[in-house]
Amino acid sequence: MSAFSVGSVRGSALGSGCSGWLVRPSVRAQSGLVLVASFRSLSGAGGFARRWSGRLGRSVLVRRVAAGWAVSVPVLA
Repeated sequence: MSAFSVGSVRGSALGSGCSGWLVRPSVRAQSGLVLVASFRSLSGAGGFARRWSGRLGRSVLVRRVAAGWAVSVPVLA
């Protein structure tokens, strides 16, 4: 599995209309970190997830959260 720089994923998220983001540890990501992007709209979250699924070569899921929708993408430390 691949991982990309925080800056490239963050820029893509902001360009897709994300309302916030954070980097957190993840035991499932090979790099040990994921960037979690929050979206108010399902369409924005879905487009971002599809873009990164293609770049990573694996599924990136959209989750429902209290403030809207969230997408986690593995990033490099």
